Amino acid sequence: MIRQLSGLRAWVIQRLTALYIGVVTPPLIWMLASAWQRGEQAWHALFAHDFVSIALLLLFLSILFHAWIGMRDVILDYAGQRPGLRFILVVALAGWLLVLGVWIARVMVRVMLL
Repeated sequence: MIRQLSGLRAWVIQRLTALYIGVVTPPLIWMLASAWQRGEQAWHALFAHDFVSIALLLLFLSILFHAWIGMRDVILDYAGQRPGLRFILVVALAGWLLVLGVWIARVMVRVMLL
C-alpha cells in the first residue's frame, strides 16, 4: 500500500510540474525575448521584479523535479533486475541534476546582483 502511495505521489508531482511548466513557460519566454530586444537595462529591470525572479526559479525547480521523476522511473523500469546498475544510474542522474541546480542558482544570483 505504501508503495502505491509513493507511485501516486510521484505521478501527481510530475503532472503538477508539467502543468506549471506548460503555463509559465510561454509568458516567461515572451518577457525574456522582449527584454532582450530592448537591451541590457530592460533585462536587469525585468529581473528586478520579484514576481519574475520567483516564477523563473519555480520554473527551473519544476523542470528539475519533473526530470528527476521521469528519468528515475525510466531507469527503474528499464534497468532490469540489476540493482547495482540501477543504483549507479540513479546516483549519476541525481548528481547531474544537482550540478544543473547549482549552476542555475549561480546564474540567477549573478543576474539578480548585477
